[in-house]
Amino acid sequence: MVFQFIVPQYMQSFKCIASACPDSCCIGWRVPLDEQTFKRYKESKTSPLKDEFEKYIKKNRSNQTSQNFGKIVMQKDGRCPFLDEQNLCRIQKLHGEEYLSKTCYFYPRTINLVNGVLEMSATLSCPVVAKSVLLEQGGIDFVVTSFDISPRFTVNHVIDQNDIKTRNSVKKHFWDIRTFCIQLLKTREISFWDRLLILGFFIQKLNELASSSEHKDEVLNLIERYTRYIENSYFLEELSKVPASYNLQLKLSKEIADMRFSAGLPNQKYLDFFKKFLQGLGIKQDADNSQILQNYERAYNEYFVPFFNEHQYIFENYAVNHVFKNLFPFDCDSPFESYMLFCTHLATIKLLLVGLCSYYKSDFTKDVAVDLIQSFSKAVEHNTAYLASLLDILKKNNVNTLAYMAILIRG
Repeated sequence: MVFQFIVPQYMQSFKCIASACPDSCCIGWRVPLDEQTFKRYKESKTSPLKDEFEKYIKKNRSNQTSQNFGKIVMQKDGRCPFLDEQNLCRIQKLHGEEYLSKTCYFYPRTINLVNGVLEMSATLSCPVVAKSVLLEQGGIDFVVTSFDISPRFTVNHVIDQNDIKTRNSVKKHFWDIRTFCIQLLKTREISFWDRLLILGFFIQKLNELASSSEHKDEVLNLIERYTRYIENSYFLEELSKVPASYNLQLKLSKEIADMRFSAGLPNQKYLDFFKKFLQGLGIKQDADNSQILQNYERAYNEYFVPFFNEHQYIFENYAVNHVFKNLFPFDCDSPFESYMLFCTHLATIKLLLVGLCSYYKSDFTKDVAVDLIQSFSKAVEHNTAYLASLLDILKKNNVNTLAYMAILIRG
């Protein structure tokens, strides 16, 4: 069935490369099954896979919904039991793609509904998407296009300005807010880290309005004021006074990165990158902290800064895709929580890239950066339990402020 969507332009050319993919969307993850697919597999009496369906398809015993009704039990090495030697899905090969679960059919695509308009984007955990998004030097633009897809798709998030709860909140101005955020992030006359800080000032003010019962209609005035500030370079002098604290950057970012391991083993690719990051900065059990900091500062200034200055578009594209796909800043309980999550992602990526720059030195390339971000996305961005615990830890350590976010991201 044909549906019309607003999409980032990369979606028009996206195509799964199947067995040629350097990664696999079926390895290292828990794969949920919707109720319809679960019953189809369990009731399949003539399929050559019927015995494997019986063995590997299990019902969820907790938090069960129609969309999260069952699961595929992965093998000990993290592989899906329905993969063949070429990492191709045997279910699809035998029965066609319509036999797949909703998760498997639509990954890596994300579909949202905003004021009755369908939007489609994709997650960077897919290597094809990561390369298409991050290496687009001209930046991400948006188009209206049509796709012939199964009507079984699930809408991930909905924003309806006519809903009574939305009408009485700042969310009723969602379209204007998101447009401002994306335009700011694409303003290349300003350094990317400064764009991110200006966004923080804006989100902090928006958060205050969201907490007030009297000022919901001031959002448009806020956007107009900040647009004028940016045009007049109002923030640049103040931003130049914000110090770059390498010590705190390293400490906070390292703690955030370490949290991912206590939340569960990430994919092997991410583990390999993390080991290289540790080696690049000389981080080991008996290492002297002052020496690690010295290594970090040297790697940051000698290797990362030249790379970043030439490839700021990689960070910009990551940010713009995140804002569009996640309906930022309304993907958390408050706009500022959304901003904190956004910043910690970017700060962790930056930290890891500094270590990798030190590890690879002159052999560090944009392809390494893309591979790292893809593996980070796969290890982190799909783990809702980790994301929730991350926000809790930031609050408990009293680092849930704009000042700390500035320390994390200041270049």
